[in-house]
Amino acid sequence: MKKGTTLLQTLLLVLLGTMLGTMSVSAQEAYAVYTSNNTTLTFYYDSDRNTHTLSTETVYNLPTGNTQPAWYTDGTYANVTKVSFTSSFSSARPTSTSYWFYHMSNLTSISNLSYLNTSSVTSMNLMFAYCSGLTSLNLSNFDTGKVTTMQSMFWECTGLTSINM
Repeated sequence: MKKGTTLLQTLLLVLLGTMLGTMSVSAQEAYAVYTSNNTTLTFYYDSDRNTHTLSTETVYNLPTGNTQPAWYTDGTYANVTKVSFTSSFSSARPTSTSYWFYHMSNLTSISNLSYLNTSSVTSMNLMFAYCSGLTSLNLSNFDTGKVTTMQSMFWECTGLTSINM
């Protein structure tokens, strides 16, 4: 009886090993998705990037360094009215937020900004520049300990009436 149990256990382990060997594990990554039917740019940090396949969705890599994001260079920025950060994004550690909302003059709200962890950010150049539709920002959760430049971060934010730092 013991021999049969051992053989069964071995077979189950081989079967389980085979099944697990065919499964792929995707690493978590930070990215943004623009959804055209509600003009929202949403930030994610997960392994579900490939699930954003609707024709109304455009998936973007987050830029590194002091470079403009693809949603700016392709012109999408002009259509964004809302930005949202998912709770998963609180585990992301971007090193730059430069140009993230640059020239988004139609942007009127940013939800869950507290999920943007800035503890590794070194550059915030022009982050909100020309966001004339924003009236208030709560940046009280921003950790700027490593930031070396905030050049023109709020340049021409003519609608801003309050900033909580």
